[in-house]
Amino acid sequence: ISSALLEVFDGLDLPNTKIVGLQNLLSEKEMTEKISEALGL
Repeated sequence: ISSALLEVFDGLDLPNTKIVGLQNLLSEKEMTEKISEALGL
């Protein structure tokens, strides 16, 4: 996972366990797309 995505997760204040769960479920590309959609970018 890229540091930029980690900063996004830090900003959302998600528990580390949830971040690990997301990493296991999604590739970084999919995560980036979903985060961008969630933030309306």
